[in-house]
Amino acid sequence: MLGQLSDMDLRLLQVFKSVAECGGMAAAELELNIGTSTVSRHMKDLETRLGLTLCRRGRAGFALTAEGQRVYDETLRLLSAVDAFRSSIDDIHSRMGGQLAVAVFDKTASNPAARISEAIAAFAEQAPGVNLQLHVGSINTIERGVMDGSYHVGIIPAHRSSQSLIYTCL
Repeated sequence: MLGQLSDMDLRLLQVFKSVAECGGMAAAELELNIGTSTVSRHMKDLETRLGLTLCRRGRAGFALTAEGQRVYDETLRLLSAVDAFRSSIDDIHSRMGGQLAVAVFDKTASNPAARISEAIAAFAEQAPGVNLQLHVGSINTIERGVMDGSYHVGIIPAHRSSQSLIYTCL
């Protein structure tokens, strides 16, 4: 029985995959950028770990055994699944998520020229994992809410500035 797979097992399987695809250890040496003796040691370690003979090597050349072919096929499936997992995790990291509390000045929210609904729709398309909470209030209420953390963003008309906030003209 194999038991748990380790990072080293995955590395050995990647070496095995290269050896099988290159048609031998000497040919895999260039692809893997490691010496033939290291490739040979990794192959022996994998065979010991699996309790199987994966390939025949000698004067007749290199060939996978029947077990080696099955291990190769399963290695392709496993490494593909690992790549898909990594890609999914990268996707999770690259997507925005959570909640965003936005407060909008009441007269801006009701002004069709402000195009608030279009901005919300565009945001929802770009960040589908974000739960947008829209609040409407007065300028003072919005500024206080941003300062005390009730709102992440406040949208207000240009007016006097508070030293405690950062303003960006939209």
